Amino acid sequence: YRKYSSSPVVKMLSNDIACRQVKDSLYGSSRMEIRNPTDQRIADFILYLNPFLSITSCKEKEIAVGFTREKQIVIVKRALAPGESLFLEIDYAGKIDDAFCYLELGDTEYDHRELDTPVEKLGVCFRYGNLYSYLSDRFTLLYPECQWYPAAVAPENPGNSLDRQFDYARYSLSVEKREGLLIVSQGKREEEEKRSIFR
Repeated sequence: YRKYSSSPVVKMLSNDIACRQVKDSLYGSSRMEIRNPTDQRIADFILYLNPFLSITSCKEKEIAVGFTREKQIVIVKRALAPGESLFLEIDYAGKIDDAFCYLELGDTEYDHRELDTPVEKLGVCFRYGNLYSYLSDRFTLLYPECQWYPAAVAPENPGNSLDRQFDYARYSLSVEKREGLLIVSQGKREEEEKRSIFR
């Protein structure tokens, strides 16, 4: 984060996310409207996405847009003039690494191995350890801090942890239904035959 902290920040105006899950893998598509809010030309811009999610496609109007990746940093190779907007669509897939967004926790505090080592006392089984997201066949819980969708603002501010920025944008989420599971999210809910949509 420190390496890219001086890079220009774009403004995300909207983010329409569609996702489905297969076992412990997430498949997503994010259609974003992005604007250069500055009065200077931006040569390329940064988005943030969970480092375990691989980008399979990055397009503007069906034309491929180049990008490079350094863990959670996605550098989109597209110049933006002052005040210019663009629609960018990113498809991605993979698992979730939730350790990168809780950088204040040390390795011992964030040890998943303890989750698999039950401790039995007085006939009660305790499981110690921390898990900050769930992506499984039976239960899924994803917080925005896990960066399971592209964002224009970093989830951490390395210079000042109290000065965290937020992406205020119009969001929609479309989730493919899976039998026996209830889908819950923020926003106004709409039901279709195969999808639940939240705006």
